[in-house]
Amino acid sequence: YDELNRLHWAFYYDGTAIAYSYSADGITWSSAGTLPYSTSSFTVGQKVLNGRSYVFVAVEADIYDVVLLRGALGLAGVSFDAPITGFDGTGANNSYRKQTMAFDDAGHIWLSAIHTLSTASTTFERSQAVVRRSSALGDASILSFDVWQVVGRSVPTLRSTVLTSRQGEAMYLVLSNDSPSN
Repeated sequence: YDELNRLHWAFYYDGTAIAYSYSADGITWSSAGTLPYSTSSFTVGQKVLNGRSYVFVAVEADIYDVVLLRGALGLAGVSFDAPITGFDGTGANNSYRKQTMAFDDAGHIWLSAIHTLSTASTTFERSQAVVRRSSALGDASILSFDVWQVVGRSVPTLRSTVLTSRQGEAMYLVLSNDSPSN
């Protein structure tokens, strides 16, 4: 809910793109546009920073990458900035997926993803959680990110991550896999 413009927003995968709509009452909805990503794997967050309402969308892009889009929310639309690459994979043997996003109390954006690495000479694959924080607050004129950090140890299967704010600029990252021994 965008408290500044008093609008409900919904972001959803419509089968071909990430679509978004708005509503004043939560009953009648108007389409506001689409984002050019054909995936249901995305995370949305909304935050008011310095008197302006923003939406942030972290999405799997180009099969191997995770990008972040920032949009200024208005009365009948969203004005999105150019996407920022949060995690840059190079191919099937070096890819990022299952992203999540959260804000710390100061207004920094945190991204996490599962980094999957394998070598061409073997089918052995390892998954590793990675995280990074925006260098500036989410309302900065130009967003950029600090160097990403590895979290935990690599495991054969890592299914999902959840990133949530703790207190101040501290965060929790919860990891999930299929094996109780990993």
